[in-house]
Amino acid sequence: MDGPLARYHAVLIAVAGAPGGMQSAELARATGLPRSTAHRLATSLDEIGYLHQTVPGQYELGPALDEILSRRLLASQQAHAFVPALRRLTMDLGETAFCAKLECGSVAIIDALVPSQRDRAHIFPGLGERPLDRCSSSRAILAFRDDAEVDHWLDREGGGTSSDRATLRTVLDQVRKSGYSTCDGEIDEGIFSVACPVYLEPFGVLYSIGVTGPSARMKERNLDDMVAIIAEAAREASIAVTADVTARARKSPRR
Repeated sequence: MDGPLARYHAVLIAVAGAPGGMQSAELARATGLPRSTAHRLATSLDEIGYLHQTVPGQYELGPALDEILSRRLLASQQAHAFVPALRRLTMDLGETAFCAKLECGSVAIIDALVPSQRDRAHIFPGLGERPLDRCSSSRAILAFRDDAEVDHWLDREGGGTSSDRATLRTVLDQVRKSGYSTCDGEIDEGIFSVACPVYLEPFGVLYSIGVTGPSARMKERNLDDMVAIIAEAAREASIAVTADVTARARKSPRR
């Protein structure tokens, strides 16, 4: 190994290859470094969030490294990878389909597709940032993120009283159990939306996908049937995003 950065790199690579984390002694064996050196490097990486101690002396990859990797994913991924799934939703459900993404603690709708049929009115949700606590697209993502992350983002947004937080936690628990989130007139009266999380290995839930329309028309449908169709679109989107990122990575020049 040549230079301190190479040693830090070796420590990160070793921990990344150990799903359950790695103790200092194991880290020393895996990297060929003296145990004291391996421990010192791991401690430094823990201080800046690249590693995280689950218990004293046991290291796994940390949230700061996840943030870097997810930002690269989001930067390389455009909404076009969602278009086939959005198109399928508009055809199967006859309502506007949308997708949203989490970036730097904010959730924004990045694309929406209105059905081509002209015999009835459709809702266009608009693009851009959404409330973290009231929008189906936001809650479908936040329910599958770490509680400490969610609290931090809500604090930054000025997110409500302790009673509001408790109510939101109850809602997020239900979303986590059911696998979907709804919004029934919480933002705009008379508008109903349903969203499901889009899971991406190894980053977790960074996106959501769903449909929105007039409440009366949406509620005429069986909710479980709608959720099943949206959940399938979420799986389709996950495959498309992963394939797109992989293809881009293969084309990227290595230095």
